[in-house]
Amino acid sequence: MRSSSNQKTEVVPVKRIGRGGATPGAGRKKGTLGRRIKLIRDLSMKAMKEAKRVPLATMLKNMNQFDDEADLLYAEYQELKKIPVPKDESKKIKHFMKMMEHWSKTRECMLDAQKAAVDAAPFMHQRLSATDINLSVGVVTKPAGEMTEEQKIDYFNKLRLRPTSHVPLQITVDNETGDSVEEGESE
Repeated sequence: MRSSSNQKTEVVPVKRIGRGGATPGAGRKKGTLGRRIKLIRDLSMKAMKEAKRVPLATMLKNMNQFDDEADLLYAEYQELKKIPVPKDESKKIKHFMKMMEHWSKTRECMLDAQKAAVDAAPFMHQRLSATDINLSVGVVTKPAGEMTEEQKIDYFNKLRLRPTSHVPLQITVDNETGDSVEEGESE
């Protein structure tokens, strides 16, 4: 087949297929929740409605219950301490074993109450975050003339206990004029 030269070829622009990138108005709008988050939120709200108490109330109830039980056991332990120790060796051992058992149960209840208190604390009290610490580089003043032993101890303790800093230590000396003496100055 021969091609004829009379035919003209026309170039037709082809629409390009999208290559990705952001499309205005597409996707999930800001602030709306995804499917998974909505499901979790709905399940937790349903569980909260069905529950008798919120977790904090349960923790506080347990803490109070363990604390009350520990108080009762401690009172019983104190009563056992008041009972005179029997002379018979086997009764003496039983008495001490009963005392130790009460003390052990008391301690266990106290620790359980403490654990419940520790678990509930973040819901009740704010955690202290960064605190504002204002450290100023203090000027240590050296008294003029002879120092007494007490003044020397005080002066060297101030030098020793000063905060560490990138700023060099400034020492002023009381002289006749009361001016501070800078480093490198000679008297």
